[in-house]
Amino acid sequence: MLYIKDEVGRILYDEAIGRNETYSKIFDLSTLIDGKYTIEISRGKERITKPFVVATQTYRSVNLIAD
Repeated sequence: MLYIKDEVGRILYDEAIGRNETYSKIFDLSTLIDGKYTIEISRGKERITKPFVVATQTYRSVNLIAD
């Protein structure tokens, strides 16, 4: 199984994946609010957990106008 969880452990996404297959997927995380998340992959007794952070970056610019 593959899970994406928020920082309180609530499951936001889950998907069954094969035990002996190679898995590749691109996730669109644009709907997630800024915060800490975890991706977890469980295969039998093996469990891999990787934390990640979603953070919005704001870019600001200043234009100077000469008189």
